[in-house]
Amino acid sequence: MIGECQMELVFRKINENNYKELYELNELIGQLVEPVYDIERLKEIVQKYNHREDAFLLVAEDKSCGKICGSLLGIIFDDYCGQCKPLMILENVIVHKDYQHRGIGKSMFDKIEKWGKSRNVNYALLCSDMERNGAHQFYRAIGCKEVKGFKKYM
Repeated sequence: MIGECQMELVFRKINENNYKELYELNELIGQLVEPVYDIERLKEIVQKYNHREDAFLLVAEDKSCGKICGSLLGIIFDDYCGQCKPLMILENVIVHKDYQHRGIGKSMFDKIEKWGKSRNVNYALLCSDMERNGAHQFYRAIGCKEVKGFKKYM
């Protein structure tokens, strides 16, 4: 388990052909919402994200244990208002429960912000469920401003 490991983090895109990583990502997803029941479908989605210039499915890997311990999805799109600078949507922020409170979430945000800035992103919109109060405290602590938003399921 992680107590036996000296944590050594690497931040990168997930290996879409490594089923161990896909299953670990699915385990993470299960800590946020229902896990994906079709691992081949998850693989297809990961492949799409990995080949898009405007998307980054970032994972944190603990190299000392070889475990995926965090993920964060960033997608950039062009805005047609104001200065017409791109926006970034951040979604599915997850740090494995055994790895929380170790700076992984902050490091993932630092990496995705750096990626966004390199693409001239004006600001990021972060989606989070209303009941995730601990996550909301974290988001405020790293400089996110709370704004009102709406979601409509199709």
